[in-house]
Amino acid sequence: MSAVEHVRIRDVTINLDHLRRPLNKTERRRISRDRLYPYIGANRIIGYIDDYLFDGKILCVAEDGGSWGAWQRCAFVYEGKCWVSNHAHVLQETERVRLDYLKHYLNYADLSGFITGTTRGKLTKAALDQIVVPLPAVSVQEKLVRLLDTAEALVAKRQQALAKLDELVEAFFIERFGDPVDNPRRYVLVPLGEICDVRDGTHESPAYVSAGYPLITSRHLANGTIDFDAAKLIAEADFQAINKRSKVDKGDILLPMIGTIGRPVIVDTERPFAIKNVALIKFAGADRVSNVYLKTLLDSPYFAEWMHATKRGGTQRFIGLGDLRSFPVPLPPLSEQQAFARTYEQIQHQKQLMHRQLARLEENLRGLLQRVFAGELTIR
Repeated sequence: MSAVEHVRIRDVTINLDHLRRPLNKTERRRISRDRLYPYIGANRIIGYIDDYLFDGKILCVAEDGGSWGAWQRCAFVYEGKCWVSNHAHVLQETERVRLDYLKHYLNYADLSGFITGTTRGKLTKAALDQIVVPLPAVSVQEKLVRLLDTAEALVAKRQQALAKLDELVEAFFIERFGDPVDNPRRYVLVPLGEICDVRDGTHESPAYVSAGYPLITSRHLANGTIDFDAAKLIAEADFQAINKRSKVDKGDILLPMIGTIGRPVIVDTERPFAIKNVALIKFAGADRVSNVYLKTLLDSPYFAEWMHATKRGGTQRFIGLGDLRSFPVPLPPLSEQQAFARTYEQIQHQKQLMHRQLARLEENLRGLLQRVFAGELTIR
């Protein structure tokens, strides 16, 4: 790559923070009849209103409530008319820097050393000004942006394809069973506790150890999988004590009970582990319901609406074990559930292939970013 300078952001951009203006929800509603222009918060567009503050290309960098670690997204480019709140810094480019190049760098770099605050992090204007960026010639920046944009587009397309497969599962479910909210097939509604053994994990906090058994909580359940790598370990005595009442077996369903409720996961491993603040739905002896059917139902708007109507808690939502046992399950014939499960498994196989492809694309993108900002690419 051509010669690279290392410059502070304040020396190559124009800060437009003084033009920002926050609007509360009431103020936004007053000017949201036609919803013409995006209203931008810390990390994204959070609504649309009928007035604007900026008209052109700007870079918004999260000031508070953002994610500033390595490989995390804190910077976004917007073009055209928009309104920006005081939760995002606003930068304009100069003849020395391209905003898209700066966006890629800020989303690649670890900026955690510039963040103040404990409960809610903040990137002050003074700290933003001091961030040092490796800056090649503008012509090289533009070529690097095209390269990185192409790599990011490949990742985004694979993510969109995965989302389409999730939509396909939902479509097959509705086609076979109808919308459970309306229950057009008039299936009998049976409390979950009558067709499955519904338990939960520990609510205690056992001591963590360097070698032991994973303790899975709701934060380790996402995208239909269990993230064992992020889990803390507990000693065998605690593991055995927890599993006396909540032993997890392959084929069971785990469901977060506190905070973000939902995101059910079918256990597809025989690896031993314990659970905390997670519902355990067991299928040993369950001869009226398929775990795939129930998992898809728990992923549906039907469960979300039921949860909204029965939710407990104030700032942190939770669902009680008694409530979950009373969840009304529309119960089609088991043969129909099993036929749906076969289609579901075929789609899951495709998803697994796509997830592996996505992981390779993301790894390639990270490697490319590393080479770009380490100056290891030869671009003229």
